[in-house]
Amino acid sequence: MALKNNWDVASFDVSVAYLHSSLDEIIYVDTPSEFRPHWKNKVTRLRKVMYGLKQAGRCWWFHFWSVMTAIGFCAEELDQCVYKCTKGNTVIYVWMHVDDGVVFSNQMEGMVKVRKELTKHLKLRWEDNFSRIVGIDVLMKNNKITLSQSNFARQIVEHYKNKAKIPLLNMKTTLPDMKLETSGAVPIEQNWYQSLIGSLNYLALGTRPDISFAVNYLARYSNSPQNTHRHALQHLLGYVKYSMDFCLKYKAKADGLQVWTDANWGGEFQQSTTVFIFRLFGCTIAWASRRQKLVATSTCAAELIAMGMT
Repeated sequence: MALKNNWDVASFDVSVAYLHSSLDEIIYVDTPSEFRPHWKNKVTRLRKVMYGLKQAGRCWWFHFWSVMTAIGFCAEELDQCVYKCTKGNTVIYVWMHVDDGVVFSNQMEGMVKVRKELTKHLKLRWEDNFSRIVGIDVLMKNNKITLSQSNFARQIVEHYKNKAKIPLLNMKTTLPDMKLETSGAVPIEQNWYQSLIGSLNYLALGTRPDISFAVNYLARYSNSPQNTHRHALQHLLGYVKYSMDFCLKYKAKADGLQVWTDANWGGEFQQSTTVFIFRLFGCTIAWASRRQKLVATSTCAAELIAMGMT
């Protein structure tokens, strides 16, 4: 939206975010001996949230919501991490992910106001020309925005290539042309497999829709992976090595919202797989690959279920 309308964009990061939040429960903790040596065998009551508490994230969300409400913002009904404020001709949006936020507005005055108001309530670091948000590199230039995780992809390849202890070849496909074993073979060690699946899943969710299906497919075997699954995962890692500089490039077009969805019928375990992709103003904004929970009895049923999941 900011690209389409040529709005100003900035980012901010809240320092020690959870510690700003008040605690609405009575919780006592042991007093660190370094803090009060003479308070041995005594406990102290928490007034603010500490990192590590189960309710810390929830308390921080309520605190930030109350701050945004106090300065005139309203959370969007369908996405509570997006806040909007409209005053006259000025429109301001704030998107928040834990302690990282992005602000965009059609008026620079709106950006200045948001920064001023947030600084009254929170300790934060503000960047007018930011280059990174939630682990994704951002490049804004010539009315284009590029989102990339090439550095993270490179870290994945280097880390797991050494653990695999085999030469890692460049692959131009995400999965090998082979049938994966489901029973009868000796399971391999899980930690390496599950750890790599987790890293690749973060990459797929961030900027790499091209590996979304392969990661989702191989994740189904995480509980008891076998040699063929390890081979397939190493093949996918080789593809990431080959394509680590792939990224999402946004250039606003006149197109409205476009949605594509598809499904295969049957497949392994008799459950179909749904895939979908959303594009807004010519920009890819959402995608996923998921196995259907229902067993479709026909191709038509699989397609209808896919539409319902989109």
